[in-house]
Amino acid sequence: MPKILSPKQHGVADWGLAAGLVALPKLLNVNPTAQKLYCALGLNILSINGTTDHGVGVAPLISIETHKKLDLANLALLYGMFSSKIVTGDKETRNFHIGLTALATLNVLTTDYKKNTNE
Repeated sequence: MPKILSPKQHGVADWGLAAGLVALPKLLNVNPTAQKLYCALGLNILSINGTTDHGVGVAPLISIETHKKLDLANLALLYGMFSSKIVTGDKETRNFHIGLTALATLNVLTTDYKKNTNE
């Protein structure tokens, strides 16, 4: 897959992903238990993104390589969540989760984590 996103662009996308995780589930009628789960995941992404040294973080404490490892762990979590009735128990939540997982996967797979973080 072509690596079209720089670390900085990936960071900008992560800000949007985190905001979407906090705001969209309620708007899309996701079940209340899943809403809490997605809010926690959004806060997790906010903390990772906010502390990454990629040019759009608030406090650059971790490297983009560490960010990549955390992204892969979060993707594993998202794919694992497909086995949960919280996610698959209703149509709205399942559809939201499919879209979320697809966007997160695309963000990770198209990022050039080795590119200069100032670009």
